[in-house]
Amino acid sequence: MPLRVLFVCTGNICRSPMAEAVFNHLASQGGLDVIADGAGVSNYHVGEPADPRTISTLRSKGVAAPSRARMVRSNDFAEFDHIVAMDASHYQALLQWNGSMPEKISMFLDWAGRPSESVPDPYYGGTEGFERLYEMILDGVNYMLKRLAHEEVR
Repeated sequence: MPLRVLFVCTGNICRSPMAEAVFNHLASQGGLDVIADGAGVSNYHVGEPADPRTISTLRSKGVAAPSRARMVRSNDFAEFDHIVAMDASHYQALLQWNGSMPEKISMFLDWAGRPSESVPDPYYGGTEGFERLYEMILDGVNYMLKRLAHEEVR
């Protein structure tokens, strides 16, 4: 059974779908038995595809972005091995949602050795913010996959 990771941001159209897509792309290339999904802490964009700037940035890197926005569900805490917040407000929302499983909840950049640092939201900026987001996500996912590969072996 694959390790399952859920990336969480506000509306699930910028940060978490980019992390999900990059994670699944690199995990597939590396032959790892892991899978990611994305969700939001709000219902702003439920059912919508990722932001066009997210899709465009990913496509320019050869990465598909097939997901549709959804909210975090209570059963996500049982279904996923790791629930990864993009910023501190998402982290707090997840703890409030299900504080009985804090060991499953982490901040994205904690995986890259940058504790408590948030992934900035590019939504209100231009395409350059999505390019910076991609670089940050790529770096974090590479660290994450290295650590998860060890967990998968156990």
